[in-house]
Amino acid sequence: MFSEAKEWRELTRGRVLELAGGTVGMAAFERVFPGRRFTAMRHTWLLQRIKAAMDTVFATAHDQRDVTLGKVAALAGCSSVAVAEIAGSEFRARRAALPDSLADSRERVLASPPTAGVTRVNSDEVVELFDGGWLPLEEGLPQTRVVAARHRAPGSGKPMTVGKRVGEWVYELFITTLPIDGFLVKDVLDLYHGRGAEDRRAR
Repeated sequence: MFSEAKEWRELTRGRVLELAGGTVGMAAFERVFPGRRFTAMRHTWLLQRIKAAMDTVFATAHDQRDVTLGKVAALAGCSSVAVAEIAGSEFRARRAALPDSLADSRERVLASPPTAGVTRVNSDEVVELFDGGWLPLEEGLPQTRVVAARHRAPGSGKPMTVGKRVGEWVYELFITTLPIDGFLVKDVLDLYHGRGAEDRRAR
């Protein structure tokens, strides 16, 4: 059964009893697979399948975008969650060793002049906005657009409630599926802040 199985869900006690023609009861099953032996065999099978699937996916990968948990899971015959739980650390390490064209693209975007700039009403703080374009996601998922905003980091001792500080700047990322044609980067930011205000009023 283990040698012929293609998917994790095929490896069940019910399947073992079915292959035995229904003539074997649970008592006989426990004698053949005492304790947690069956569970251990399933785990070993899955681990081997995941490692083989990762080898296949990474063998032809040229960039981090070429490898996803979903691709490994599809080849291994299990879920993405199972891949992450069983071999997540190895997957992340191998993926990190590949070139990251998306990171290079982000750096190029942030090194370019901002797409737009807005001034916050309450503080007169200038916020620079960058359109990061569309994220390359797996087939079947909706297109996802990234907008980055940055402003000067607060002075020493002043709290920073949102964003990530990098040098003298504080960056925030906004994810949206709204089209570029109908929604400028400023529109995305306005919608986000408007939603945040509604969330606070609802509390």
